[in-house]
Amino acid sequence: MTFVFGLFRDSVLVFVKYEGGNDLKNIKIGRKLLLLIIANLVFLAAVSFAGFTYMNTMGNNSEDMYHKRLIPIKDLILIRNYNRTMDSYTLELMITDDTDRKAELQKKLDEVLSLNKQTFAEYAEKGLDSFEQEKYDPLMYNYNIYEKELANVINLANIGKKKEAYDYYVAKVIAVRNVISDKTTELSDYNIDIADKLNSTNKEAQQQAKMIMISLAILAIIISVGLGIYISRLITKPITSMQKLMVKAENGDFTIRGVYKSKDEIGVLSASFNSMLTGLQKLIGQVSQTSQQVAASSEELTAGAEMTNKATEHIANIAQELVIGSDQQMTSVAETTSFMNEMSSGVNQIATTVQHVTEIADETTARAREGNETIENAIEQINSINETVKGLGKLIVNLGNRSTEIGAIIGVITDISAQTNLLALNAAIEAARAGEEGRGFAVVADEVRKLAELSSNSANKIANLITAIQQETQFAVKSMDLATEEVQQGILTVNNAGVSFGQIEKSVQELTHDMHEVSSAVQQMAASTEQVLSSVNLVHEVATATMAGTEEVSSATEEQLASMQEVAASSNALSEMAEELQTLTSKFKV
Repeated sequence: MTFVFGLFRDSVLVFVKYEGGNDLKNIKIGRKLLLLIIANLVFLAAVSFAGFTYMNTMGNNSEDMYHKRLIPIKDLILIRNYNRTMDSYTLELMITDDTDRKAELQKKLDEVLSLNKQTFAEYAEKGLDSFEQEKYDPLMYNYNIYEKELANVINLANIGKKKEAYDYYVAKVIAVRNVISDKTTELSDYNIDIADKLNSTNKEAQQQAKMIMISLAILAIIISVGLGIYISRLITKPITSMQKLMVKAENGDFTIRGVYKSKDEIGVLSASFNSMLTGLQKLIGQVSQTSQQVAASSEELTAGAEMTNKATEHIANIAQELVIGSDQQMTSVAETTSFMNEMSSGVNQIATTVQHVTEIADETTARAREGNETIENAIEQINSINETVKGLGKLIVNLGNRSTEIGAIIGVITDISAQTNLLALNAAIEAARAGEEGRGFAVVADEVRKLAELSSNSANKIANLITAIQQETQFAVKSMDLATEEVQQGILTVNNAGVSFGQIEKSVQELTHDMHEVSSAVQQMAASTEQVLSSVNLVHEVATATMAGTEEVSSATEEQLASMQEVAASSNALSEMAEELQTLTSKFKV
C-alpha cells in the first residue's frame, strides 16, 4: 500500500513540475487525462502485483503438493500394492501343483519385484526430509529382509513343501510385511498432513489476496472517480463557459470576454477568443464610422449636384454666373474626391483586419483538431492496458487447467484402488475355496482390501483439495474479468471526451466560415467604393470641359446635366449602401 501511494504521489509531482507550476489547472488537457490514466495504471499494477505474488505462492505450494506429496503418496500406494500382489502370487504358488502355472507365477513375481525396487528408487529421488529419511531407512531394511524371506518361501513351495512354506510365510514374512505396511502408512499420513498444511497456507494466501485486492480495488475506484470528476470539471466547466460566450458573440455581443486563465489548451483558446473579439470590435467600429462618413459625403455630393443643375439651367442667360458656378462645382468635386479616397482607405483597412481575424479562426480550428488527436492517442493507451489484463487472465486459466490435470491423476489412483479391492475380493474367494489351508491367504486378502480403502480415502482427500484450488482459481478469473470491464468503462469515458472535442472543432469551423463571409462582404464594399470614386472623377472631367469656353456652353451644359444625373444616381446608391451598412453594424454590440 505504501508503495502504491508513493508511486502515485511521485507521478503527480513529476507532472506538475514538468508543467512549471503547482496548479493542476495549468497542465495540458492531454497530460491531465494521462495523469488519470497513470493513476489507474498504478492501482492496476498494484492489484496485479498482489494477485501475481499470492498466485505465485499458491502455485508453488500446489507444485510442492503435487511433486513432493502427491506423487510420493502414489509411490507408497504402489509399494503396498506390489507387496500385496507378491503375497498373493506367493500364496498361489504354494497351493498350485501346475508346473506351468508355477513358472508363470515366478515370472510375475520377478516383474513385480523389479517394479517395486524401481518405485522405491523413484520415491527416494523425490528428496526426503529428516522425518521421511528416518522412516525410509528402516523401511528399506525391512523390505530387504522381506525379499529374502519371501524368496525362502518360494523355494520351499517350488520343491513341493507346501505346509513348510506356508508355516514359514506365517512365521517370517507376515511380520516383516506388517512392519513395511506400517512404515508406508506413516509416510503416507505424513505426506497427507504436509499437503493439508500446504492447502491451509493456500487458503490463507487466498484470503489475504482477496482482502488486499478488494481494498486496492475500492481505493482505486474512489481515487479514480474523485480524480476523474475533478479533472472533468477542470475541462468541462471552462468549455461550457466558452460555449455560452460564443452564443452571445453569435448574437452580436462583442463586449463579452472569457475570464478563464490557464496554460492549458482551453486557456489558450479563451485568450485567442478574447483577441478575436477585440479585433472584431475594432473592425465593426471602423465599419460604422466609415459608413457614417460615406453617408455624409453622399449627402454633400447630392447637394452639390442639385446646385450644379440649377446653375446649368441659367447658363444661357448668365455666362459669368456659369463660370462662377463651374468654379464652385470644381471645388465640390475636389472635396468629394478627397472624401471618397478616405473612404476607400478605410474599407481597405477593414478588409485587412477581417483577413487577420480569419487567420486566427483557422489557427483555432487547427488547435481543436490537435486536441481531438490527443484524445485518440489516450484511447490507444487504454486499449493496450486492456490487452495486458486479458493476458493475465489467460495465465490464471492455465493454472486452472493444471489443477484439472492433477484431478485426472487422482482418478487414476482411484481406479487402481478399485482394482486392488476387486483383487482382494477374488483372493478372499480363493481362500474360502482352499478351506483351512487358505486361512492365511484370507488374512492377506483382508489386508489388501483395507489397503485399497485407505488408498481410495487418500485419493478423495486430495481430490477435495484440488476442487478447492479450482474454485479459488475461478474466483481469480472473475476478478480479472471485473478489472477488464473497468478498463472498458475507461475507454468509453475517453471516447465521450473525443466526441466533445469534435463538437468544439465543428463550432470553430462554423465561426471560420462566418469570418470568410464577412471578408467577402468587405471586399465587395471596397469594389463599390472604387466605382463611386470613378464616378466622381467623371464629374471632375465634365466640370473641366465646362471651363473650356463659352462657345460650347450649350453642348457642355447638356453634357453636364447628364453627368449631374449620373452623380445624383451614384450618390443615392452610395447613400443607400451606407444606410444598409449602418443597419448591419448596429446589430453588433461593441
